[in-house]
Amino acid sequence: MKSASSRRLTAASSRANVLVYLIRADRYFDRESLYGTATGDYPDNAERFVFFSRAALELLRHQRVDVVHCHDWQTALAIVFLKTQTSRYLGILRQY
Repeated sequence: MKSASSRRLTAASSRANVLVYLIRADRYFDRESLYGTATGDYPDNAERFVFFSRAALELLRHQRVDVVHCHDWQTALAIVFLKTQTSRYLGILRQY
């Protein structure tokens, strides 16, 4: 397993001027499969996706966005963090 220090944020834009951020953390995501193996889930899946949700939200503290789309259980905690830690993520959560 790689060290936690091998984390990186990469930004790129597409031809349509859509800014895309890639969050790299080899400790959590440099694996053969995304969610687990044929024998079951990775035992640290909860920790992995808490890290990912928190990393995405920390990025949003510095980059204003119009929509935060959370799909499936892997990113569901991002919505919980937004709603329960409003002082930390002030200005991100806007409901319409």
